[in-house]
Amino acid sequence: MTIEMSERVWLEVGHSCQPRSNARGRAQALDWRLWVCGANGLDISAFVHKVVFLLRPASAFVYTKREVRKPPYEIQETGSVSSDILIDVYLKHSTEPKKVRLSYSLVIEDEVKGSTKYQCMSIDVEKPSKPLWPALKVEGGEAVGHADANNPSDRLVIIPETHATPTPSRHKFIKPVQKG
Repeated sequence: MTIEMSERVWLEVGHSCQPRSNARGRAQALDWRLWVCGANGLDISAFVHKVVFLLRPASAFVYTKREVRKPPYEIQETGSVSSDILIDVYLKHSTEPKKVRLSYSLVIEDEVKGSTKYQCMSIDVEKPSKPLWPALKVEGGEAVGHADANNPSDRLVIIPETHATPTPSRHKFIKPVQKG
């Protein structure tokens, strides 16, 4: 049995929308923004080269491809179209361009009230290069091993950090009473 090593990092993808009112005070359209950042507010610029947002449908947007090279990795737009958006995250420090594709459903439920939604996604970077590996570790990456290279979902093993100190248990073991 061989173990294939990879590094897992967590990303937060989300959107926020706010209604834009006309002169009479009625909601005319929505100003929304879509972002990609590290989970728990971690900065991902140490290992992310750029983020490309691919907006659909093409008839609803003038420029369907938006590229952001510096944090914050976000775009802003005005409109009230719900759509599925593809997001390509390009990683730094790799010999060939390494791209991770994410899919996000931008759902606008209510055009009168503002809303914010987000979700956390994990990405596994298989065999990271020597310069990429420390950048992933600094930003909260965790070593993950897969027991079978042909079936990565089979027997997932997370390897704990050696420098992590175990937290003492707040619970005390009590021996069960035996009825005799």
